[in-house]
Amino acid sequence: MSPTPNDATGAADDEAPQTAPAPVDDKTLSITVGAFVVFIATWIGSKMAGTALPSAGFGGTDLRLAQIVLVLVAGVAAVLLGRSLKSIPRSVFLVITVFYFAFAALAAVFTGQFTSVEVESRFFAIVRLVHFIADLIYPLIVAQVLAVTVSRVGAALGGTDVDADSAGTDTGRLEQRAARSGRAAAIVLFAVVAVIIVVWILRQPITAEPLLSQSGDVIGAVAAALGSVAAVYALRAVAVARSLPAEQPAVGRDLSRTRPHLAHTLTFLTIAAGLYLCRQYAITSVDFGAGLGGGYPFGPVGLLVFTIGSFGLAVITFDAVTQRRKAPADPK
Repeated sequence: MSPTPNDATGAADDEAPQTAPAPVDDKTLSITVGAFVVFIATWIGSKMAGTALPSAGFGGTDLRLAQIVLVLVAGVAAVLLGRSLKSIPRSVFLVITVFYFAFAALAAVFTGQFTSVEVESRFFAIVRLVHFIADLIYPLIVAQVLAVTVSRVGAALGGTDVDADSAGTDTGRLEQRAARSGRAAAIVLFAVVAVIIVVWILRQPITAEPLLSQSGDVIGAVAAALGSVAAVYALRAVAVARSLPAEQPAVGRDLSRTRPHLAHTLTFLTIAAGLYLCRQYAITSVDFGAGLGGGYPFGPVGLLVFTIGSFGLAVITFDAVTQRRKAPADPK
């Protein structure tokens, strides 16, 4: 018996949602976070190696080779960050990533050649300018990719064939797990904000010279990196908490529905500013003069954005995972 038009239409409707990207599960989240950690370590490491090249002396060749290797590893890690995007955004991100890291590797090679013979050319100036602009823009792209990826969760109760007891158990387990990770992420964000502010204060020339010098830059770089990773877990906790069933207010709009959108924006700002601060602190810890010449005047802006984004995201996350959420009562 051939299917009726209605049956065929129904089958097509059932298959249509499968074209959308699947929700990010815990395994995919772990891979994404791991790739992000590797990206931060290798990307920042390549910047530090490039900064140390002019004063490396006879060890400059090995250091330049290490920089190129770090750039390539960072590129592979960055590709993994976008593996869960939709097909078109994933392709665009892949192209941008390949061009960025290919250019970064070429810039490392050309920079070493021109620096070794102390030749300044117009081509070298253009390479440095483009590389500097790309270093400012690419972290924004990475931040948006991460915010889009980790905020995509599935339905908390699964399919319609799941019985009420099993659904309630799954919901309780998800709520407890989101509460634990959300609280931990919020605490880390609060701590990171405090550390960044203290480091900034101690780096100021309040006395004859700052109380913290290069050690303060290292602490600031580590704190910015930890804040960026914690922001990923914070947004995930907010997204999971939002997916759980909750009572609707008797009057007015459910304000919790606006929380994921605000958390998404704050996560984007925190990761973008965190990567920028981590890069600047790391470069300055190697060579303070290079830090001044590599966008250091933008430091106060990045510091302000990172502080506001981290603090706001921590407050929203803590509220999302501690607010009592109840499943709507079944109508009798």
